[in-house]
Amino acid sequence: TNPSSVCASAVDISTSVTNVLPVTATLSYYDALTNGNTITNTVNATGSTSVFVEAIANGCVSAVRKLITVQIDEAVQITPATLAAVCAPNTIDITPTTVVPSASLLTYYDAINAGGSLITNQLSLSITGTYSVKAVNGTCEATENISIVINELPEAVLSGGESICDDGSTTDLTITLIKGAGPFAVDVTAPIGSLTNLSSPHVISEDAAATYVLSNLVDANGCLGTV
Repeated sequence: TNPSSVCASAVDISTSVTNVLPVTATLSYYDALTNGNTITNTVNATGSTSVFVEAIANGCVSAVRKLITVQIDEAVQITPATLAAVCAPNTIDITPTTVVPSASLLTYYDAINAGGSLITNQLSLSITGTYSVKAVNGTCEATENISIVINELPEAVLSGGESICDDGSTTDLTITLIKGAGPFAVDVTAPIGSLTNLSSPHVISEDAAATYVLSNLVDANGCLGTV
């Protein structure tokens, strides 16, 4: 009988030869139905291998060699892509760079080690987290975990300011980063101008009369936000 398929391991054909009569017969293995070359009883090659078994007893040779088919599946290797963080609303594709063998069946999951639930949006993921991909080739399989980061867009508010006397008095303006990562940069209406490498909250003492507005907010992740 044919042995069960195995994953990247040698197969001893002799364990698949049954009902040999007489039981004292000597078995020989060949790579062809007739003539051919003798081979050992161990198959190592991946893929499908045909082995022909011949029995000899008391000088008599079996009339027909028996065919045994051995299937050794190739081990799976996954090379995940190197994925940089992106700013929302951009998405990330977690398709591996390479999978060997290329005909392996791929499935994707929303948790590590092929756990959680199957997903089908692996080309455009929009939520930070660790996902996984499983590749299956017959009896062989492999899993890789893939972490992605989708950075939220930064958001800042400007508060403070009041009427002051034109005598050198100042009022405090406070810029607070409520979303995103610091340090951050932002433009403020003249005469303040561009500010960089700010921690939140950032306080400015100002004595010029003006309506101050924030623009061009960029956080530590390089994401352009709203103000």
